[in-house]
Amino acid sequence: MYNMISEIDLRELSKISSKDRAFLTVYVEDIKDLKTINQRLENLGHVIANDYEKEIYNENIKLLHELLKKEINLKGCYVFFICWLLNFTEFYELEIPISDQVIIDSSPFIKPIAEIKDEYEDFAVVVADNDRARVFLISALKEQDQKVIKGKIKNHVKVGGWSQQRYERRRDKQLHHYVQDIIDYLHQLEHEHDYSRIVMVGAKEVLTHLEKELPLRLKNKLITDEVIDLKQQNIDEEIYKLFTELERQEEENLWNQIKSKYVAGGLAVVGLEEVLKNLKVGRVEAVLVDRNYQPQGIRCRNCGNLIPEEVDKCPLCNSEDVFSVDLVNEITEWAYKTSALIEYADNIEELKKLGSIAALLRF
Repeated sequence: MYNMISEIDLRELSKISSKDRAFLTVYVEDIKDLKTINQRLENLGHVIANDYEKEIYNENIKLLHELLKKEINLKGCYVFFICWLLNFTEFYELEIPISDQVIIDSSPFIKPIAEIKDEYEDFAVVVADNDRARVFLISALKEQDQKVIKGKIKNHVKVGGWSQQRYERRRDKQLHHYVQDIIDYLHQLEHEHDYSRIVMVGAKEVLTHLEKELPLRLKNKLITDEVIDLKQQNIDEEIYKLFTELERQEEENLWNQIKSKYVAGGLAVVGLEEVLKNLKVGRVEAVLVDRNYQPQGIRCRNCGNLIPEEVDKCPLCNSEDVFSVDLVNEITEWAYKTSALIEYADNIEELKKLGSIAALLRF
């Protein structure tokens, strides 16, 4: 069990699979209220037609119940990945609640977690003026590891002469040390949490010096340095609002890149089949998919073939022994397997008109 969503290794989970629907994935919104989950588990047991899969399913449920009896002190939201056939059991606490879900599939159902990791990436925040800086990590919209760094940088003086020059030199040196202390703590947070972005807000002078002195690795993570009045109330709400706006802007930016290359006949594809085909051979650099897109396909038990449409038999081996799969979950798995970025977009109308999914290609 892990306490943070960021510690769930989706790439490793994406590599685990079975030819049969041998995996049970259970998302529990409140571990103390299992009424909906238990009803769903019972209902699924009645509708599984394949005898072998039903045997596996029953064994998976036994493992789940044994685990819940053992871990009686659990509280909050959890996800359980269970596969009796592969002797695989993992469960994680989720800091962002996910509604009750029970899924049987040939692999762990990771799409809900991938969406959360996309929407709520860990990021470092610097809130600074000349007096002090507050530096902290945001993970799953919760503040962690906050540190207050004192600056106490005095205002400029208007008195002329040598006295003013000495004062300004001392002030510049003090500002340099103040900024360096902030950067040192950003390094420490990066080492401990490997955050993906930095948001800096506050007084213009401090932000200017910070951006100038940030090492390249940290500068590449900087997504904004917004000058705002730190005396206003609800400063944290403003930061969250800013971050949400930036997330939407990143989705738009990715779509504009894809659209530009697609129009020019370059390294971009649109539509489900093209994206999936290129993912399978590792050509995809980034995927953009509409958050509400829910295409269904089938997987063949006989040969393992994935077909991006609902048909009665496998076109590869003609077997009728097939089962339905969530194609966005399959695409999510392929993205993580091949180290491709995947973004879940909100309300990009052009994307919807072109099949609700598109991708940038590597080659």
